[in-house]
Amino acid sequence: MEQDRDIATPYTRAASFAAVTTVLVAVAAGALSGSQPLHTATLCVAAFAVGLMRLAQPGRHRGYFAAASAILVSGPVVHAAVTVLPDGTEHSGDRGILPLQVVLAVLVIAAVAGAETLYMLAGTLWRALRLPGRPLRVAARPPSPLVDVLAAAVPGPGVGQFRRRGPPSRLIVA
Repeated sequence: MEQDRDIATPYTRAASFAAVTTVLVAVAAGALSGSQPLHTATLCVAAFAVGLMRLAQPGRHRGYFAAASAILVSGPVVHAAVTVLPDGTEHSGDRGILPLQVVLAVLVIAAVAGAETLYMLAGTLWRALRLPGRPLRVAARPPSPLVDVLAAAVPGPGVGQFRRRGPPSRLIVA
C-alpha cells in the first residue's frame, strides 16, 4: 500500500498544481478584466470545484478536467486580454480584437489546460539538469520467476526458449 502511494505522489502533485493554477488564473483574469466582485467570486467557486474534482479523480479523467479548466478560464482570459492590451483605436464603443490579444489568450488557456503535463515535464527537466555528471538510469525490470518456471517446464528449441506464435508443432492426444 505504501508503494502505491509513492507511485501516485508525482501525479497527485501535478493535479494539485493544475488545480491551483486554474483557480489563480480564473481569479486573476476576472480581476484584470474589471468584472463585478460577485462574478469573480462565482468564478472562483466554480474553479475551486473543478480543482477539487481534479484532485478527487486523478488518472484517467485528466483530459476531462483539463478541458473543463480550459473552458472555465477561456471567457475571463479573453476578456482580460482585450481589457489589458488596448487595440490602439480612439473609439470607445466598438473595439476590435487584435491578433496579439488572441495569441495571448490562447497561450494562457493552453497553459491552464496543460498545467498537469507542464508540471510533470518541468520536474523531469529539473531532475535531468540537476544531475549533469551522471546519466539518467532507468531501473530494469527484474525477470519474472514465472517465465523461468515456464521456460524450464516447456520443451522448446533451446533452453529457456519457447514458441510464442503459430499453431502447435505436434498434436497431443490424451
